[in-house]
Amino acid sequence: MEPPLSIPPEVVLDGLLTRRLIDRLPAMVAYWDNRCRNVVANAAYVEWFGFTPDDMRGMHIRDVLGEAVYAQNLGHIEAVLAGEDQLFERTLVDTSGAVRHTQASYVPDVVNGSVAGFFVLVTDVTSRVLAERAVARALTQYRALARSIPRSFVVVFDRDLRFLVADGPALATFGLTQQDMEQHMLWDVLPERAAELEPRYRSALEGATSAWDRVVGNRTIALTAGPLRGEDGRVFAGMVVGTDVTSERRREATSRGLQRLSKAAARGASPEEVVDLVATTAVEVFGADFGGVVRFDDNGRAYALAVAPALPSVISGRTDLAADESTATAQVARTGIPSMVQYDASATGVAALLHGTGVRVGVATPVLVHGRLWGAVTLGFGDEPVGDHVLRELTEFAELIAISIANAHAWEALERLATIDPLTGLANRRAFDDHLAAALAAATRTGSTISIAILDLDEFKLVNDTHGHVVGDRVLGAVGALIAREADGFDIVARIGGEEFALVSSNDDVRSTHLAVERLREAIAAAPFLGIRVTASIGVHTARGPDLDSTALLEQADGALYRAKASGRNATEVDRPDDG
Repeated sequence: MEPPLSIPPEVVLDGLLTRRLIDRLPAMVAYWDNRCRNVVANAAYVEWFGFTPDDMRGMHIRDVLGEAVYAQNLGHIEAVLAGEDQLFERTLVDTSGAVRHTQASYVPDVVNGSVAGFFVLVTDVTSRVLAERAVARALTQYRALARSIPRSFVVVFDRDLRFLVADGPALATFGLTQQDMEQHMLWDVLPERAAELEPRYRSALEGATSAWDRVVGNRTIALTAGPLRGEDGRVFAGMVVGTDVTSERRREATSRGLQRLSKAAARGASPEEVVDLVATTAVEVFGADFGGVVRFDDNGRAYALAVAPALPSVISGRTDLAADESTATAQVARTGIPSMVQYDASATGVAALLHGTGVRVGVATPVLVHGRLWGAVTLGFGDEPVGDHVLRELTEFAELIAISIANAHAWEALERLATIDPLTGLANRRAFDDHLAAALAAATRTGSTISIAILDLDEFKLVNDTHGHVVGDRVLGAVGALIAREADGFDIVARIGGEEFALVSSNDDVRSTHLAVERLREAIAAAPFLGIRVTASIGVHTARGPDLDSTALLEQADGALYRAKASGRNATEVDRPDDG
């Protein structure tokens, strides 16, 4: 506000400052003596009170203002005559009946220590008051808007970056309240974010709009900053609208993950690839510290098939996550319903292991395959708060990805059928050949040892001829089960045709391998199978890289087997690496 105009009465009375000069001022200007009689007034008074300056001279201020306004102003008049400056606002009605808003300044005229009178400067501030009221109405509307939009908040700030409005349910996501923000400056409220936010706020005040996402804990807030314009089109403030879009972003991330899973299924991805992808997608979707896929076995145990990112080795594929009933996974295994569990320093067992990796909240939900409890998808979070919505949304996620897991599970079953001998449950010839090729490649690359044992049941044709092929098949199945039990230390045990079996070992301790083969032969000879005793002859060949060839190695093992048969059967014949 400009300083009040001071016009010494002697100057006015001497005519040095003419009425013509003060008539040009865009305000009402007058001087009243200490009896409240008018000495001089400019032409602006005519517009307000209908008196000419000449008519007003000598009039009492009460007669000019009217009884009602005079009564309102009396306290200010008495104060200025006591020598105190007065500044106040008043609503007046002009001669046309229009309501006008004014700001009045009363300044005492002190002469020789006494108040000779006072100056009056009255300014029309109607446009300013109306603008302020319009802004106030707008702010009220935006506050109501903030409170009415679910999961949102509204912030309004002025050109000084002072918050005028800060309201809405989602404001608490940032740990802030209305009292924390309103009438406070940006740098005081958000010192750690102010450098980033100030350019966006300034841009809004210049009329531009910008949008961005902010991740807070495990929540995603979509923010939009833009200008607020008055009725005249001018920007009077800036506004930021924030909306919690966590669910929407999770659905988008889930959709992307399902697309990746579909593509993986289309190219025949292995079950291992699928569960790894599920774990990675779960971390992406929920912003968790880790995600995992857990498989439940028929004995109620739970093993992690995939964890992303990998946790320390204390949580391995061999850790039974259902062994400790306090874990979220164990509760799902026991009840089949989603579970959320807090882990603290007092946790024991598996829960203590999880707590040791930084997990403070565990969330798990069941995965159903063909209507049966197949396993669970589990998440681990650190110190940030986790709402119940995470459990609900993880359950929806598990329902969506269960199809992909079921497809992978079916593919795994088909693969098993293609590589497993149905009679004995051992690997078949295809699986054996694939494994042998991989093992030979590794042995060639490293120069390590590989041993092949070919086992053939002696005179098994007699069993079929005497007891029939049905019994013969049952005996073969029983022999296969014994071989599976007794063949510790072998990389693969396979039925490669008829009554012939093959074993592969990559153990560099050749003597140990040979002893294991001999124990296997003795176990077969000692065990009755459906009351029928059978024996086996075994040929073993051991070789070292490089340049190992599967055909040559199998021929060597077959040669050793032939020698075992020729020696009287129920025998083991061993070829050593240096046997030539």
